[in-house]
Amino acid sequence: MSEREQAERLAKAAPPLSDKELAEINAKYTAYIFRDRKKREIWATCCGRHEIIPKKEYTDGQHTVMIADHQGESHGRGNYYSSAENAANHQRHSTPCPFCGEEAYVKELGRTGMRDNLASYRRFVAIKWHRGALWARVYYTAKKYGSDRGLTARPSWQLYKVYRFKPGEAICANSYGWGCDFYSVDRMAEPPKKLPLKFYEPFPYNSSEGMGYTLVGVDEIKKSPLKYCGHEDFFDHSGHYMRFLAVCCFYPRQVEMLMKTGMKGAVKDFVEGRKKNAAAFNWSEENPLASFQLSKAEMSEYLAGEKNLTALAYYKQFRRKKISCTISEVEETMRHAPYTKDKSLIKCLKGYTIEPGRWNAYILRETQTENGRKKSKFTAVRDISQLWIDYIDAAVTLGYDLTNPLMLMPRGIRKKHDAAAKSAAAIIAARLKAELGEKEKARLEQVTARYGFAGEQYVIVAPIDSEDIVNEGKALKHCVGGYAERHMNGKLTIMFLRSASAPCTPLVTIEMNGDKMVQLHGYNNDKNAKIKPREKYADILDPWLKWVKAGSKRDKEGNPVPPRKRQVRQRVQVSA
Repeated sequence: MSEREQAERLAKAAPPLSDKELAEINAKYTAYIFRDRKKREIWATCCGRHEIIPKKEYTDGQHTVMIADHQGESHGRGNYYSSAENAANHQRHSTPCPFCGEEAYVKELGRTGMRDNLASYRRFVAIKWHRGALWARVYYTAKKYGSDRGLTARPSWQLYKVYRFKPGEAICANSYGWGCDFYSVDRMAEPPKKLPLKFYEPFPYNSSEGMGYTLVGVDEIKKSPLKYCGHEDFFDHSGHYMRFLAVCCFYPRQVEMLMKTGMKGAVKDFVEGRKKNAAAFNWSEENPLASFQLSKAEMSEYLAGEKNLTALAYYKQFRRKKISCTISEVEETMRHAPYTKDKSLIKCLKGYTIEPGRWNAYILRETQTENGRKKSKFTAVRDISQLWIDYIDAAVTLGYDLTNPLMLMPRGIRKKHDAAAKSAAAIIAARLKAELGEKEKARLEQVTARYGFAGEQYVIVAPIDSEDIVNEGKALKHCVGGYAERHMNGKLTIMFLRSASAPCTPLVTIEMNGDKMVQLHGYNNDKNAKIKPREKYADILDPWLKWVKAGSKRDKEGNPVPPRKRQVRQRVQVSA
């Protein structure tokens, strides 16, 4: 049987759209009450009723409120999306339907023309338990009000895709679009070995409607073998519903366990194709202790804490290295780690056999000593942690004996860091000067294209070479000189923020990781600064970061093109 024949056969086997489902789809559209005051007729789109109202009821009966004039009524589109203000206007300019009580807009029939502006289109996925399988049928639907019959008609619809979920199998039949034949099949017949899953949502994430569809009939999942997988909780999040059901076909017990223990993030990582978290969780095991590879005591401690899978993976690494620690101590270490530097920190601790609990006590003591108070701010702890990581890098370059505890975790880390960084920067600069040449030129062009930016008062420029980075560190009295080699190798990116009128005078140094700003420091790491650089230079940093995140687009002349502002859109609705 050809793939096209398989797709057509699956589509024919799918349960048809029932009246109940069609009524639920109709209820998701904006409701209108059309009226003809001369003929005393009303049409309700919410319940499909068309009535001629007796004269007595027209003037003083139950329909009086509905028939009365509505000042400031809106004649806008019945769009899928609406802002909070539009939602408020909807309530203010609507009235309950006299037949079903649904809130609806009142429209004067003689003033609406052919009502093309009220036409709307939506996509739905109807879920149904049918003949031993869970089916999800994807529909394009439309509502138009151009004729009298259309005023009360249910939405027109067209089947677009068909999904079928069974234990051990997930399959999807695809068509090209409205009115097209089914032509291909996507099938998962065994547990996925690689991510992302080769099983797709009905519509791409960047479609005109976000994930592109609204679910109806979610309660049908409770009739299927997937009823314990925690779909109610997962469906509170936007998107990837079909992939979630596909994963549940192969790992129902594992998904159930993770959802019930509050580790929804692990399921989302798997479903959305980011990672399996295999270092922390074994998807092939159904038993909780076996899947997490923990003892009962360890499992209790883990579930009582933050339930951080990354921290659990690090804990297992320490355990293999026979470094004494608890899961809560590793979680605390991660809270103290600088942004995006948790891997570097854990590597240092493992490499020098430092117990996380001991390191936590050291870094908190150093922070308290510097701040001169008993309790330290969270950001201050991260800053001191960054100083320690940089100190270790410089100490390795200088050949310090890090088996000596006084060298490994010295008192007064800031002074020790500054001294080591200054000496190491000179060594690194000399080594790079001998090794680099054309590489520096290519790196300058690459970094300038990605990050170079100019505002009215300030500019953000790339370092010309490694020596430029070392000089920046000397001028601002911080440790960026030790980052020169990593910048040139592309492991991180250093940028300089300077005044447009004095582009050679150092002001602030920036460390970037992709489109994320990792560090931002001015003179002496802003130790005595009353206003931090992030706040002081927000006028240049905010638009620059948005531009970088949007892809660093430039016009034909090479000038940055700022990203367009996007309208805030409503999240995908989920209904039972």
